[in-house]
Amino acid sequence: MDPIRLPVEGPGGFRGALRHTAFRNIWFAQLAAQLADKFLLFSLIILAYHISGGSTSVAVTLLAYTVPAVLFAPPAGVIADRLDRKQIMMWCNFGRAAVVALIPIASVIPGVKDDFFHLLVITLLFSAIGQLFGPAEAAVIPTILPREALITANSMALLTMVLTLVVGGVLAPVVSRIDLYAPYWCAVVLLVIGGTLIFASEIPRLERRKPSPVEESRSRFRVMLHDLQEGI
Repeated sequence: MDPIRLPVEGPGGFRGALRHTAFRNIWFAQLAAQLADKFLLFSLIILAYHISGGSTSVAVTLLAYTVPAVLFAPPAGVIADRLDRKQIMMWCNFGRAAVVALIPIASVIPGVKDDFFHLLVITLLFSAIGQLFGPAEAAVIPTILPREALITANSMALLTMVLTLVVGGVLAPVVSRIDLYAPYWCAVVLLVIGGTLIFASEIPRLERRKPSPVEESRSRFRVMLHDLQEGI
């Protein structure tokens, strides 16, 4: 049986999808952000072990990295449904860059350099902000690509996630050997690149869903709470 292959040429292929400038910018932004994310993940493991010298701190760091994905994914979807997606993706990258920069900055502050608690707080904040990018990107892609290219776009997103996981796992230990805090500056640069690419993209603003008569009678807070409950 022949293996299933996604088309390369044509409007629904990889090259066809990349001909759309907005999608190309978003995909490269995703590539940069995902690489920064995975780079940071492995670098945090190395730094946590370096600071505390135990496997428990590594486990707690991984927990801090993954918990926001469970807690903040539903609210992130609601926020992405109500705010400008381009602004969300752009400031998500810039915000995470600022948060990551706190790690090497803290390394030169007396009393904080070898403190494990601040690393956990930064990890939680970084991961929480990152939950906003995915829903916003998922909402934007169908507006900038033809229907026949959507499957290819999803495949490229999955491929990006896998490749950056491998590359991040290989490079993080190498760069950390050169300088323990160098990976974080690399992540900052990648996230700034990602945010800049989003800023340069022409992304149509989605029209907000027209509220039903029932929703019009509710307060804005109750409508958001209702959407959040549906997301959960």
